Amino acid sequence: MYGVDLRPAQELCFQISSITLIIAGMFFDNNKVKRSKLNLWIGIGALWVLAVWQIHSMGWSVMFNTLLGTGVYFTVIRTVKKDDFKLIARTIAWVGAFTLGYLALQYFGYDLRDQAVLNAPGLVPKCSVFGLKAAMGEYFALVIPFLLSFSWISLLLIIPVALSYSCVAMLAGTTAIMFFCWFRKRIVFWALIPVILVMGLVYWFKFEHHSMMGSRIPMWGMVIQDSWKQPFGRGLDSFRNDTKMGSTKYFKHDYDHETIRAIYTEQGWAVEKQVDAKFLERAKLDNPLDFWDHPHNEYIWLFYELGLPGLFILGFIVYHLIQRFKYSRRDTATVALAAGVIVFFISCIGQFPLHMARLGHIVPILFGFYYLQTEEDV
Repeated sequence: MYGVDLRPAQELCFQISSITLIIAGMFFDNNKVKRSKLNLWIGIGALWVLAVWQIHSMGWSVMFNTLLGTGVYFTVIRTVKKDDFKLIARTIAWVGAFTLGYLALQYFGYDLRDQAVLNAPGLVPKCSVFGLKAAMGEYFALVIPFLLSFSWISLLLIIPVALSYSCVAMLAGTTAIMFFCWFRKRIVFWALIPVILVMGLVYWFKFEHHSMMGSRIPMWGMVIQDSWKQPFGRGLDSFRNDTKMGSTKYFKHDYDHETIRAIYTEQGWAVEKQVDAKFLERAKLDNPLDFWDHPHNEYIWLFYELGLPGLFILGFIVYHLIQRFKYSRRDTATVALAAGVIVFFISCIGQFPLHMARLGHIVPILFGFYYLQTEEDV
């Protein structure tokens, strides 16, 4: 797929692989799936996405990917056996080993894409095969609890998470580690507390300047305010691609803390009247003006595009996920999967894993195995 941007290329791969998996699942023996309130709310969520797409007539790819992810989830719980957890954990371990090896090669100065393909050393960031450092950090944070079910040496994976310079990935990774240790090795939990506190302080003072949270938080405030104006949602992909009259976009200076709201008019995008003229002047000079194509927070995105019903549905899904863990046996596999689910929900605070196929592809599989691992206990 030469010449295609990374994100749409990976999205196409996700779509092809999901369709293949769903079709292949038709030829396997089906498990007997019990009635489940969790599955009910996941189904309602998919139907609400479909309804919002129909009402606003926009966001085809978001709707299609949501339905594919839902289809993969139900394919997993109908065809995969509970004991297959070891298989998926080993698969994730091998993929993790490959990506870690690739990352090591990058730090030793070799990257096929950087040197041979692009012939422009230094352009490709040191983030293995993920394209974005934050995506790499979130992936390794997700890998940690799976590998902890086999070996404690996987604690060292917090190093590539730190190298991603993503505060959210670090928070997700350390939370997953502590969650796993609390239920499987309580003494390690207490031993890690001072280590994590020291690492947290070092990370904050050493790498905090890499964080973009300072520019996101003011933007989040604007988006939440605008979301209340249309509490049933503005439509799928409306945050990025809505060009209807009166639609809204949020412009910013690259790596600056300032964001302005712009409204689409007959003359194009018009900024609010109260914007300081110096802001626009800087846009012409030293700091290019860009727009946010995603709020970098899946919960705010959900509120903006799917409205209060979307948040309501998500709340019930989270509630039933917690209930399933509460009444589970809390064995190693269950705790590892629950820690993976926690990594996903924390990652959604400062990134958008559902909108990146390089991360989103694993979400329905993760949730499917979590459902299977807790099925007999609910």
